[in-house]
Amino acid sequence: PSLGHKALFWQGCVKRGILFGPSNFIMCSHTLSVIEHTLGVCEDVLREMKEVWTNPASKLEGPAPQEIIIR
Repeated sequence: PSLGHKALFWQGCVKRGILFGPSNFIMCSHTLSVIEHTLGVCEDVLREMKEVWTNPASKLEGPAPQEIIIR
């Protein structure tokens, strides 16, 4: 997927109380209920994204993030 897809996924998760970053790890402090809740949020967001898959930017509430490559 594109950067727009990532942005829309992150936006949907944040609106539901889950903050993802560029890398994520499950750790011992995450309980089973937290993991199940997070997976449920991911499923909901991905289901909504399916409706606008060809144009994810149409549902973004701001500009899509830009990738920065430093050489």
